[in-house]
Amino acid sequence: MSHRVKNIITNTLLTICGVVVATVIGEIALGIGLPYFEPVSIRVEENDPVLRPDPVLGHVIVPWSYDGDNDARGFKNRAALEQAEVVALGDSQTYGPLIGSDGMDTSWPAELSRIASTSVYNMGVLGYGAGQYSALLDKAF
Repeated sequence: MSHRVKNIITNTLLTICGVVVATVIGEIALGIGLPYFEPVSIRVEENDPVLRPDPVLGHVIVPWSYDGDNDARGFKNRAALEQAEVVALGDSQTYGPLIGSDGMDTSWPAELSRIASTSVYNMGVLGYGAGQYSALLDKAF
């Protein structure tokens, strides 16, 4: 075997080992650190008509049906779907505009639903982050 081929094999093996070691260290760091991340919390005032405190998610949107703004689960959808082709988890960018003529139909999940002609369930909530997305995955599936 030539010296050049040996160098290629050695470099490839070292790269693979480096990636594996970095992945293991990253997984260990996330396993140790992730449970300590506090959910992003928006301050919820007493008797807030829109938000209520939640022990797992920090806060949730109170379900209401004023002009069909939110579904029965408190997410910005016309109806609480039991099944959807796409589920959108996110923060205020996913939730969509708070005010406007028809904020429900101007969120990006609603636009995706129209463009792709498929069902999209918007699970975006203002102030949510990675901790909340992780907690919502079971509900999303």
